[in-house]
Amino acid sequence: MFIIPLSQLPLIDGAKETQRVNALNESNIPFAQMLEDSIANLQETQAIADKDALDLALGADDAVDLHTMMIHSAALESAVKTTVQLTSRAVSAYKEIMQMQI
Repeated sequence: MFIIPLSQLPLIDGAKETQRVNALNESNIPFAQMLEDSIANLQETQAIADKDALDLALGADDAVDLHTMMIHSAALESAVKTTVQLTSRAVSAYKEIMQMQI
């Protein structure tokens, strides 16, 4: 019994557009570059959130609104989660490679 791979099946009209969009969305960014960008984004977002918290605590005249501070805080939380996921995947891949038998 031979199973036909999905890539060889004829596409319907809507799937052709989806495949084209997916091809545009796929990027060949190296994992190291993604991790560096994520860490840089984390540091930038953390600096903004820290400044907002300090301004709010000191009662500075140019302090941001509370809702803006919460938006920056949520962005920081998202950046932390992304960086942690990338880091854990890198460590997991490293462990898997180290456990390979030669």
